[in-house]
Amino acid sequence: GGGAHDTKGVFEVKCSYTLSEVPSVPTRMIVSVEEMRLTCEPVNKTPRDPQKLVACLQAALPKEFFDPNEALMDTTFMDPNVRVVCFLGMRFAGVRHVYVRERCDELTSALSESSGEP
Repeated sequence: GGGAHDTKGVFEVKCSYTLSEVPSVPTRMIVSVEEMRLTCEPVNKTPRDPQKLVACLQAALPKEFFDPNEALMDTTFMDPNVRVVCFLGMRFAGVRHVYVRERCDELTSALSESSGEP
């Protein structure tokens, strides 16, 4: 039985952040989760097993996206097209995300070459 897999909708994690008050790391963001919301589509079609659905989402999403509460994040802009987000603190220490603007052809080709992709 699918139950949780038969549901369509949007899962939102609404967060706020504050910037660190430590002078040596003024760009460090401290994330606080304000609300987690699952909106089913159509709205009147709720999942048969909501707990199973949430467990499936939690297993499928990176933990720093599913529940980023109390995450510490440093963002480094490599250039106008590339930024690296480094997670710190007890929960996500060492997690890194690299974001590349869609139209950054030089970096995309360089990354493909270094990974051995054609």
